[in-house]
Amino acid sequence: MFVRIGCSLLEKRIFRRSEKFSHSVASMGCIRERQFSTESVSSRGAPHIHDVVFDLYKNTESETLSSCGLLKLLYETGIRRDDPRLANFLHAIRHDERRQSVSDITPTEVVNENLDRETFKRYVGDAIGIISKALKKQLVIPDWPAFITLLGEIFESCRDFNDGNVATYIPQLARSDPKHWAMSVCTIDGQRRSWGATQVPFCLQSVSKPFTYAIAMDELGAEEVHKYVGQEPSGRLFNEICLDHNLQHHNYIAKHKMKAL
Repeated sequence: MFVRIGCSLLEKRIFRRSEKFSHSVASMGCIRERQFSTESVSSRGAPHIHDVVFDLYKNTESETLSSCGLLKLLYETGIRRDDPRLANFLHAIRHDERRQSVSDITPTEVVNENLDRETFKRYVGDAIGIISKALKKQLVIPDWPAFITLLGEIFESCRDFNDGNVATYIPQLARSDPKHWAMSVCTIDGQRRSWGATQVPFCLQSVSKPFTYAIAMDELGAEEVHKYVGQEPSGRLFNEICLDHNLQHHNYIAKHKMKAL
């Protein structure tokens, strides 16, 4: 019920505010008020993308780029510091900081180092792809601040819905606290944000089925997986044990069909 109400509110507000969504990242301070955008700099002779990013966000006095400042800019576009695509970049910075520090730096500590041009280009590696895409406002949700503001309002408006009861047909569900309320979003480009009690473990139940299916597809490939599981709705009862005309399970959603994976 919560999901249904939330989706309805989301649809209404998105349609009502769609004209207000601009295709730009929210104001990022003086660093983002420079005369040239990433796109315009790229058009002036097509320099290497590493140089474009460095020149746009460097400190002009020290000719260095703050890794902490860069991470803050990425966070405002929805790309978080624990994004796997940034792992090697941050590992290189932490390794460099660790060599210069008496104590070890843990992976959760804020990374802050002023990188010169060549060091930045050497450390950033493949991460330059997602970094440049985010800073050029080419992610699927270009105006991330406006988007998460809208979702935050929906989250708060649904917080006090108390209809319904906690399921009791298995102990794991019966032990759930009905006061726990959380919401997370992850776009196809990896933009992420969470609200509420997101650190509290919960029982996935049937929500786990698409993930299991995706893992099987990734490990075995579509051809092998679809020898055993179909892709069409059955039109039958949820728990009915039946096969389609190819003697396959109709799809991966129903309980007995999921066991085929």
